[in-house]
Amino acid sequence: MFGGSRDPGNGRLDAGGWLDSARGGILFLNDAHVLNAEILEGLSRYLETGSFRRVGGESYVESDVQLIFSTTPEQSGDTRSDTLQTMVERHGGIMIRISRLRERREDINPLAHHVLNSLYRQGETHVRTLRETAITLLEEFDWPGNVRELESAVEYAAIRTDAMEETEIAPYHLPQTIVDRSARAGLAISALDYQRHLARAELALVASAMETFSTTKQADLAARLHYNDRYTFARRIRRCFERYPDLEREFPDVRRIFMVRQRVLCTADIFGYLCFLYQ
Repeated sequence: MFGGSRDPGNGRLDAGGWLDSARGGILFLNDAHVLNAEILEGLSRYLETGSFRRVGGESYVESDVQLIFSTTPEQSGDTRSDTLQTMVERHGGIMIRISRLRERREDINPLAHHVLNSLYRQGETHVRTLRETAITLLEEFDWPGNVRELESAVEYAAIRTDAMEETEIAPYHLPQTIVDRSARAGLAISALDYQRHLARAELALVASAMETFSTTKQADLAARLHYNDRYTFARRIRRCFERYPDLEREFPDVRRIFMVRQRVLCTADIFGYLCFLYQ
């Protein structure tokens, strides 16, 4: 949050924190109810004086930053959340309550398109539209995981649409929980489940491309699947295996291609060690 000051022992340069990075702009702190008392005290001093002190530093640094804190209603009884609310009220902050997604269904359509457009701009999908029937299902769902669950659902649907070589998200591309009527009646599924389904869908897409185009080259697969950057593509696939190791058994060929880098590095380390012993 505040950065670190120069260490006189080793001469290390000052490390700027978030308040430094956001100088002259806006700093958005999501899930701010988890901030500890020490950070809240430092932020309170900053709001009062317009300056803060880096960790290990002696002098105060001036900065002009607008702060936006985000928390959830479930944390209203939490001591840290109460301290945060007291601090905001003491410094004349404005409290804005944003309703749950199911309480503002008119926002679901533009939010879903915003997520899809963001994925398109990042080169992670070539899909740009949703069918009206798919939008209707999204608007009827209760969204226990709020906006984050909507983001995961749209990304999941985009991956499935790409895998089926279609250009528009249809109802059958959406997670089954959304399509199923019992889910719309209130059956909840956690955002973690969505993330795992999302990872599995992406790995299935890669496995399908490997078989369809008879290639095991990361650059070829990235191009075939419409990723703009093959390095970003490779990191995404490796992250799927790192988060969900059990998927390695289901997609061994994909793992062998994208996780080989770790084995190469290990071999190089051993080779370097042997050279050192020889010298």
